[in-house]
Amino acid sequence: MPTRADRFVVALHQWLQRYNADPFPDQQLPPELGREQVIERYHSHTVHCASCRTALRRIKRMRQGMVMGMFLAWMTAQFYLLGWGIESVELARIASIGVIGLSMIWLSLGWLERKFYEGRPIPLRNVSEK
Repeated sequence: MPTRADRFVVALHQWLQRYNADPFPDQQLPPELGREQVIERYHSHTVHCASCRTALRRIKRMRQGMVMGMFLAWMTAQFYLLGWGIESVELARIASIGVIGLSMIWLSLGWLERKFYEGRPIPLRNVSEK
């Protein structure tokens, strides 16, 4: 337990070991939670938090917009390529760059959306302060 916030937990464990204490007599502790349950964030927070719910809904809507934008840019590139003019090739190149840019934004929004469903395996409060 590397952080200052955990010093009381360390003190409790030391007290339990030193005095051979049983804080919950005749009771068993609940079973250890699995990794999926520990990092699950959607049902434990996002559903209940109005700000996070709104942000998640907007991110999903933006990702759908990116897909439509990619489709339109791809269709535009195909349309300009059929023109066979120098200007058409330049416009097709710009539309193709648009497809690549929109797909990168779509991927980064997907990475952000995933954070609303699962958290970090090691919370920031437990990362060592060096």
